[in-house]
Amino acid sequence: MSVTYVAEVKGKVVAFYSVSNDAIRRNDSAKSILNKLSRFIPSDKRYKSLPAVKIGRLATCSTMQCRGIGTEILDYIKYSFTHGNKTGCRFIIVDAHNNDRTLNFYKRNGFDFLAKGDEQEATRLMYFDLKRFTA
Repeated sequence: MSVTYVAEVKGKVVAFYSVSNDAIRRNDSAKSILNKLSRFIPSDKRYKSLPAVKIGRLATCSTMQCRGIGTEILDYIKYSFTHGNKTGCRFIIVDAHNNDRTLNFYKRNGFDFLAKGDEQEATRLMYFDLKRFTA
């Protein structure tokens, strides 16, 4: 289940995105990454997963690409989950298509790779720590 939002300019759809609640689980990431993400939580209080919002889809109309719309949408998502956040999530995650253009887009927007063993998969699991956005 997800919620989909549409961005319009002068009545024309230029982009859309969908988000849903998810989590970063121990088996999704290298142990060192999960430890890094939860290092400020006492070890006896650490959960087996960390709350996240997942971007299920993010697309910009082909005629409107490379104009910063995708970055603006990501900034809006980051803002939405750091100001008045009702879900209590700490991370944004995405299964990014495994091609240079898409991966570089997410890296430019502050996302890091979560798993180390998915380099040959169709998608790469990436995350953004919302604490960096509010700092």
